[in-house]
Amino acid sequence: MSTVLVVDDKPSQTEVMCILIGQLGLDCLAAHSGIEAVQSAKQFQPDIILMDWVMPSETWTGMDAVQQLISDPSTQHIPIIAFSAVADLSSAIQIGCADYFNKPFGKDILLQKLRPFI
Repeated sequence: MSTVLVVDDKPSQTEVMCILIGQLGLDCLAAHSGIEAVQSAKQFQPDIILMDWVMPSETWTGMDAVQQLISDPSTQHIPIIAFSAVADLSSAIQIGCADYFNKPFGKDILLQKLRPFI
């Protein structure tokens, strides 16, 4: 079974996303900061990471975390999909994300974005 690491500074958002991911038959881990995302990715080696692009900078933004993940040999193989309600995510692809989507989203969009990587 594939494991998805969901990263969002809002615990309510990670909870909803993990419920949807569970309904898709996947395991879900949650992290609530960029720093926690990097630590969890190293420890658990998920199959894919869903990264909130806009998080408080004192705990690393999504972009900061992605840059750390793609520069580390132990995590650079993990595909990352960025998401945000407010940010222009075209830069996410340039930095190294595999894909992106905007909030709000539904189960169908989530499955569409995850399917190529699970």
